[in-house]
Amino acid sequence: MSRSTVQIVYEELLARGYTVTSRRGGTRVNNWNQFTGKRKEDTTPLVLQIPELPLLVDQSQQWFRSKDNRESAIDFSPYQPYVDTQFQETWRKSYLNASSELNVSSWSYGDAYGFEPLRRQIQRYLSLERGIHVQTNQILLTSGAQHSIDLIAQTLLTKGDIVTVEDPGYPVAWMTMKYRQMKIAPVPVDEYGLVVKKVPSKAKLILVTPAHQCAVGVMLSEPRRQQLLHKAAQQRAWIIEDDYDSEFRYRGDPMPTLFSQLPQNCFYLMSFSKLTAPGI
Repeated sequence: MSRSTVQIVYEELLARGYTVTSRRGGTRVNNWNQFTGKRKEDTTPLVLQIPELPLLVDQSQQWFRSKDNRESAIDFSPYQPYVDTQFQETWRKSYLNASSELNVSSWSYGDAYGFEPLRRQIQRYLSLERGIHVQTNQILLTSGAQHSIDLIAQTLLTKGDIVTVEDPGYPVAWMTMKYRQMKIAPVPVDEYGLVVKKVPSKAKLILVTPAHQCAVGVMLSEPRRQQLLHKAAQQRAWIIEDDYDSEFRYRGDPMPTLFSQLPQNCFYLMSFSKLTAPGI
């Protein structure tokens, strides 16, 4: 037998743990008793429980229900922009043009904050359209609002903190905070938006959709905005401003963002899926 074949077999046996070697002791068969010998162990099965995950997933699926096999004269389901074959053709052409200009480095791991040219465009858009003037390193790209809210919860909150949500409001925000074991404090919404005076004084985080309340649709009035900003500053609370579809309005200019008035207490969220298509 060839010496190289023997050498390869020895190396394979060693790599798989069948043999052990020492510098001057040569090669010998491993002592398998230490692995296969019967030991008295606790036979109690280890059960890992992820709190309420199946229920949360089912609720989320019901809210963002699929469009497959559904027919309707008018579709009132939320968070779904108008997508047709014209959109698909436009997207396909744009994708082909963009992909033809990619270089090899584009397929490697990118910036942890997100694609830098895209963040520059977002920076420009926010400055011109929403009055938000920030640096690109203040912009973080995530997979969606739920991802953003979860990151904020991990960073700023601890178990048992009081989080204020709109009632009715964005259900996934409720689920995310509940999953992180926060105390949820629902606050009612009327024709002027969030009823700020009912926000608990010990709330650490306030989630609000001021431009177009989810799902009532009202706009947070200017007096309520000022009341909310004052309250957040007074009790050192954070505001999550979900500006998810402020681009859609029938007339007039958009309302100023909460972030532009109190940036040190506010996180600003916006979503491309409401402008283009959630499937992206």
